[in-house]
Amino acid sequence: MEQKLAERMRADGPVTGNWVSLSDPTVAELYAELGFEFVLIDTEHTSSSLETVTESIRAVDAATTEAASVVRVPAVDATTIKRVLDLGVDGIMTPMVEGPDDAAAVVEAVRYPPDGIRGVGAGRANRYGLDLATKLETANEYLTTIVQIETRRGVEQAGAIAVTEGIDSLFVGPADLSHSLGSFADWHGEEYEDAVKRVIRAGHDADKPVGTLAIGDEQLERWAAFDFDYVIVGYDVGYHIEGSRHAKETYESIYDSSE
Repeated sequence: MEQKLAERMRADGPVTGNWVSLSDPTVAELYAELGFEFVLIDTEHTSSSLETVTESIRAVDAATTEAASVVRVPAVDATTIKRVLDLGVDGIMTPMVEGPDDAAAVVEAVRYPPDGIRGVGAGRANRYGLDLATKLETANEYLTTIVQIETRRGVEQAGAIAVTEGIDSLFVGPADLSHSLGSFADWHGEEYEDAVKRVIRAGHDADKPVGTLAIGDEQLERWAAFDFDYVIVGYDVGYHIEGSRHAKETYESIYDSSE
Protein backbone atom coordinates (compact mmCIF):
# COMPACT_ATOMS: atom_id res chain seq x y z
CA MET A 1 0.00 0.00 0.00
CA GLU A 2 1.62 3.23 -1.14
CA GLN A 3 -0.37 5.68 0.98
CA LYS A 4 -1.10 5.47 4.70
CA LEU A 5 -4.67 4.33 5.24
CA ALA A 6 -5.46 7.27 7.53
CA GLU A 7 -4.75 9.63 4.65
CA ARG A 8 -6.93 7.66 2.27
CA MET A 9 -9.76 7.90 4.81
CA ARG A 10 -9.78 11.66 4.26
CA ALA A 11 -10.47 11.35 0.52
CA ASP A 12 -13.41 13.04 -1.15
CA GLY A 13 -16.14 10.60 -2.12
CA PRO A 14 -17.10 7.31 -0.45
CA VAL A 15 -14.37 5.50 1.48
CA THR A 16 -15.44 1.97 2.40
CA GLY A 17 -14.21 -1.03 4.30
CA ASN A 18 -15.58 -4.53 4.81
CA TRP A 19 -15.60 -6.60 7.99
CA VAL A 20 -14.22 -10.13 8.29
CA SER A 21 -15.22 -12.43 11.15
CA LEU A 22 -14.69 -15.76 9.38
CA SER A 23 -11.22 -17.27 9.48
CA ASP A 24 -10.91 -18.43 5.87
CA PRO A 25 -8.45 -16.02 4.17
CA THR A 26 -10.41 -16.39 0.95
CA VAL A 27 -13.04 -14.05 2.43
CA ALA A 28 -10.49 -11.32 3.11
CA GLU A 29 -8.93 -11.75 -0.33
CA LEU A 30 -12.31 -11.53 -2.05
CA TYR A 31 -13.18 -8.29 -0.27
CA ALA A 32 -9.83 -6.83 -1.26
CA GLU A 33 -10.41 -7.83 -4.89
CA LEU A 34 -13.81 -6.08 -4.80
CA GLY A 35 -12.04 -2.75 -4.36
CA PHE A 36 -12.67 -1.82 -0.74
CA GLU A 37 -10.16 0.65 0.65
CA PHE A 38 -9.52 -1.66 3.59
CA VAL A 39 -10.47 -5.02 5.05
CA LEU A 40 -11.07 -5.20 8.80
CA ILE A 41 -10.09 -8.55 10.31
CA ASP A 42 -11.73 -9.03 13.69
CA THR A 43 -10.06 -10.86 16.57
CA GLU A 44 -12.13 -9.46 19.44
CA HIS A 45 -15.25 -11.55 18.89
CA THR A 46 -13.91 -14.39 16.75
CA SER A 47 -11.95 -17.60 17.20
CA SER A 48 -9.24 -16.59 14.73
CA SER A 49 -5.69 -17.36 15.81
CA LEU A 50 -2.58 -15.40 14.90
CA GLU A 51 -1.88 -17.98 12.21
CA THR A 52 -5.24 -17.49 10.52
CA VAL A 53 -4.95 -13.70 10.83
CA THR A 54 -1.54 -13.88 9.17
CA GLU A 55 -3.02 -15.76 6.22
CA SER A 56 -5.84 -13.23 5.90
CA ILE A 57 -3.31 -10.37 5.84
CA ARG A 58 -1.31 -12.22 3.19
CA ALA A 59 -4.51 -12.70 1.21
CA VAL A 60 -5.26 -8.97 1.25
CA ASP A 61 -1.69 -8.19 0.23
CA ALA A 62 -1.95 -10.70 -2.64
CA ALA A 63 -5.00 -9.02 -4.15
CA THR A 64 -4.65 -6.99 -7.34
CA THR A 65 -5.95 -3.84 -5.61
CA GLU A 66 -4.48 -1.39 -3.09
CA ALA A 67 -6.68 -2.59 -0.21
CA ALA A 68 -5.21 -2.16 3.25
CA SER A 69 -5.44 -4.68 6.08
CA VAL A 70 -6.62 -3.65 9.54
CA VAL A 71 -6.87 -5.98 12.53
CA ARG A 72 -9.16 -5.29 15.45
CA VAL A 73 -7.35 -6.48 18.55
CA PRO A 74 -9.32 -7.76 21.57
CA ALA A 75 -8.29 -5.02 24.01
CA VAL A 76 -5.82 -2.30 24.92
CA ASP A 77 -2.99 -4.76 25.49
CA ALA A 78 0.59 -4.05 24.49
CA THR A 79 1.56 -7.69 24.03
CA THR A 80 -1.36 -8.46 21.73
CA ILE A 81 -0.83 -5.28 19.73
CA LYS A 82 2.87 -6.05 19.31
CA ARG A 83 2.18 -9.54 18.01
CA VAL A 84 -0.41 -8.30 15.52
CA LEU A 85 1.82 -5.51 14.24
CA ASP A 86 4.62 -8.02 13.68
CA LEU A 87 2.34 -9.80 11.19
CA GLY A 88 2.69 -6.92 8.72
CA VAL A 89 -0.73 -5.32 9.05
CA ASP A 90 -1.40 -1.80 7.76
CA GLY A 91 -3.31 -0.72 10.83
CA ILE A 92 -4.98 -1.74 14.05
CA MET A 93 -8.33 -0.97 15.66
CA THR A 94 -8.62 -1.08 19.43
CA PRO A 95 -12.01 -1.45 21.15
CA MET A 96 -13.40 0.19 24.28
CA VAL A 97 -11.11 3.21 24.43
CA GLU A 98 -12.63 5.41 27.12
CA GLY A 99 -10.16 8.19 27.76
CA PRO A 100 -6.81 9.78 26.91
CA ASP A 101 -4.95 7.31 29.15
CA ASP A 102 -6.33 4.41 27.11
CA ALA A 103 -5.49 6.22 23.88
CA ALA A 104 -1.95 6.96 25.05
CA ALA A 105 -1.49 3.30 26.01
CA VAL A 106 -2.49 2.25 22.49
CA VAL A 107 -0.04 4.67 20.91
CA GLU A 108 2.70 3.57 23.28
CA ALA A 109 2.09 -0.07 22.29
CA VAL A 110 2.23 0.78 18.57
CA ARG A 111 5.45 2.78 18.65
CA TYR A 112 9.02 1.66 19.11
CA PRO A 113 11.22 3.31 21.78
CA PRO A 114 11.87 6.05 22.57
CA ASP A 115 8.29 7.02 21.68
CA GLY A 116 6.71 3.78 22.87
CA ILE A 117 7.29 0.31 24.25
CA ARG A 118 6.88 -1.91 21.20
CA GLY A 119 9.43 -4.68 21.35
CA VAL A 120 11.90 -5.19 18.52
CA GLY A 121 11.88 -8.53 16.76
CA ALA A 122 12.11 -10.14 13.35
CA GLY A 123 8.75 -10.84 11.74
CA ARG A 124 6.69 -10.54 8.61
CA ALA A 125 6.34 -6.78 9.10
CA ASN A 126 10.08 -6.32 8.49
CA ARG A 127 10.66 -9.22 6.10
CA TYR A 128 11.71 -11.44 8.98
CA GLY A 129 14.53 -9.12 9.93
CA LEU A 130 15.80 -8.29 6.45
CA ASP A 131 14.34 -4.77 6.68
CA LEU A 132 14.39 -4.43 10.45
CA ALA A 133 16.53 -1.30 10.66
CA THR A 134 14.43 0.51 8.07
CA LYS A 135 11.13 -0.44 9.66
CA LEU A 136 12.31 0.75 13.05
CA GLU A 137 12.64 4.21 11.54
CA THR A 138 9.50 4.24 9.37
CA ALA A 139 6.83 2.27 11.28
CA ASN A 140 4.98 5.39 12.38
CA GLU A 141 4.78 6.57 8.79
CA TYR A 142 2.68 3.70 7.49
CA LEU A 143 0.75 2.27 10.47
CA THR A 144 -2.77 3.58 11.05
CA THR A 145 -4.03 3.56 14.63
CA ILE A 146 -7.82 3.53 15.03
CA VAL A 147 -9.61 3.59 18.38
CA GLN A 148 -13.21 2.69 18.98
CA ILE A 149 -15.54 4.97 20.90
CA GLU A 150 -18.31 2.70 22.12
CA THR A 151 -19.27 3.69 25.66
CA ARG A 152 -20.86 6.68 27.33
CA ARG A 153 -17.55 7.57 28.95
CA GLY A 154 -15.77 7.24 25.63
CA VAL A 155 -18.13 9.77 24.10
CA GLU A 156 -17.60 12.15 27.00
CA GLN A 157 -13.83 11.86 26.53
CA ALA A 158 -13.88 11.83 22.71
CA GLY A 159 -12.24 15.23 22.42
CA ALA A 160 -9.33 14.27 24.67
CA ILE A 161 -8.95 10.95 22.88
CA ALA A 162 -8.95 12.56 19.45
CA VAL A 163 -6.16 15.02 20.25
CA THR A 164 -3.87 12.29 21.62
CA GLU A 165 -0.73 12.32 19.50
CA GLY A 166 -0.47 9.16 17.46
CA ILE A 167 -4.20 8.43 17.23
CA ASP A 168 -5.09 8.52 13.54
CA SER A 169 -8.83 7.91 13.57
CA LEU A 170 -11.92 7.46 15.74
CA PHE A 171 -14.48 4.73 15.07
CA VAL A 172 -18.01 4.67 16.47
CA GLY A 173 -18.85 1.13 17.60
CA PRO A 174 -22.63 1.16 17.10
CA ALA A 175 -23.72 -1.97 18.96
CA ASP A 176 -21.74 -1.37 22.14
CA LEU A 177 -22.40 2.36 22.14
CA SER A 178 -26.15 1.98 21.84
CA HIS A 179 -26.08 -0.68 24.57
CA SER A 180 -23.98 1.54 26.81
CA LEU A 181 -26.58 4.29 26.40
CA GLY A 182 -29.38 1.90 27.39
CA SER A 183 -31.01 1.80 23.96
CA PHE A 184 -29.54 -1.16 22.09
CA ALA A 185 -29.92 -0.84 18.29
CA ASP A 186 -32.06 2.30 18.56
CA TRP A 187 -30.23 4.13 15.82
CA HIS A 188 -32.85 6.90 15.71
CA GLY A 189 -32.79 7.68 19.42
CA GLU A 190 -31.94 11.28 20.27
CA GLU A 191 -29.26 10.34 22.80
CA TYR A 192 -27.57 7.97 20.36
CA GLU A 193 -27.63 10.54 17.55
CA ASP A 194 -26.21 13.19 19.85
CA ALA A 195 -23.42 10.83 20.92
CA VAL A 196 -22.50 10.04 17.32
CA LYS A 197 -22.45 13.70 16.39
CA ARG A 198 -20.28 14.47 19.39
CA VAL A 199 -17.70 11.86 18.36
CA ILE A 200 -17.68 13.10 14.77
CA ARG A 201 -17.23 16.68 15.93
CA ALA A 202 -14.40 15.68 18.28
CA GLY A 203 -12.59 13.85 15.50
CA HIS A 204 -12.94 16.64 13.00
CA ASP A 205 -11.92 19.31 15.51
CA ALA A 206 -8.68 17.34 15.87
CA ASP A 207 -8.42 16.78 12.09
CA LYS A 208 -8.89 13.03 12.51
CA PRO A 209 -11.16 10.96 10.22
CA VAL A 210 -14.15 9.27 11.87
CA GLY A 211 -15.86 6.07 10.74
CA THR A 212 -18.52 3.56 11.74
CA LEU A 213 -20.12 0.26 10.76
CA ALA A 214 -23.38 0.07 8.80
CA ILE A 215 -25.39 -3.12 8.30
CA GLY A 216 -28.14 -3.10 5.68
CA ASP A 217 -29.52 -0.46 3.36
CA GLU A 218 -31.38 1.48 6.05
CA GLN A 219 -28.21 2.03 8.08
CA LEU A 220 -26.20 2.85 4.98
CA GLU A 221 -28.68 5.56 4.05
CA ARG A 222 -28.83 6.83 7.62
CA TRP A 223 -25.09 7.19 8.16
CA ALA A 224 -24.58 8.68 4.72
CA ALA A 225 -26.53 11.66 6.04
CA PHE A 226 -23.96 12.13 8.82
CA ASP A 227 -20.49 13.53 8.30
CA PHE A 228 -18.54 10.26 8.54
CA ASP A 229 -15.29 10.08 6.61
CA TYR A 230 -15.52 6.34 5.98
CA VAL A 231 -17.91 3.47 6.64
CA ILE A 232 -17.50 -0.28 6.96
CA VAL A 233 -20.48 -1.26 4.84
CA GLY A 234 -21.19 -4.76 6.12
CA TYR A 235 -19.75 -7.99 7.45
CA ASP A 236 -19.31 -11.51 6.18
CA VAL A 237 -21.57 -13.31 8.63
CA GLY A 238 -24.35 -10.83 7.92
CA TYR A 239 -24.04 -11.40 4.19
CA HIS A 240 -24.33 -15.16 4.74
CA ILE A 241 -27.40 -14.77 6.94
CA GLU A 242 -29.26 -12.34 4.73
CA GLY A 243 -28.36 -14.00 1.44
CA SER A 244 -29.20 -17.50 2.67
CA ARG A 245 -32.42 -16.40 4.35
CA HIS A 246 -33.53 -14.55 1.20
CA ALA A 247 -32.77 -17.51 -1.07
CA LYS A 248 -34.58 -19.94 1.24
CA GLU A 249 -37.67 -17.76 1.59
CA THR A 250 -37.74 -17.00 -2.14
CA TYR A 251 -37.64 -20.66 -3.12
CA GLU A 252 -40.24 -21.63 -0.53
CA SER A 253 -42.55 -18.90 -1.82
CA ILE A 254 -42.11 -20.02 -5.41
CA TYR A 255 -42.65 -23.67 -4.43
CA ASP A 256 -45.82 -22.88 -2.50
CA SER A 257 -47.29 -20.81 -5.32
CA SER A 258 -46.67 -23.58 -7.87
CA GLU A 259 -48.70 -26.17 -5.98
